[in-house]
Amino acid sequence: YFSSDAEMDMEASHIVELNPDFLIVGMGALMQEKFLLKVKRMGYQGIGFTCGGFIHQTAKNRMHYYPKWIDKMNLRFVYRMYKEKHTRTRYLQAAFLFPARFIWERIFG
Repeated sequence: YFSSDAEMDMEASHIVELNPDFLIVGMGALMQEKFLLKVKRMGYQGIGFTCGGFIHQTAKNRMHYYPKWIDKMNLRFVYRMYKEKHTRTRYLQAAFLFPARFIWERIFG
């Protein structure tokens, strides 16, 4: 993560300068969305993706991170909140703050 907004600005500027076609960001909910919005505002023209826990989950070198019944019922976020306690606050913030910010920016630019 970034230790300051200035550090985030420097990295975002560097990415805009490189101009990749795709940008995959895995910093955790809210931080990764904030970073993608910053990169976009600075002129990034590519496609940005957030990958949530993908990097963390695949780093464990297991084929199936989630139990089959969790996958079948599409309850991955619930399982992560149970298994990874640090995700609870982030998920709850993301559920309320990010949609509000997104709508605000769509309406007011």
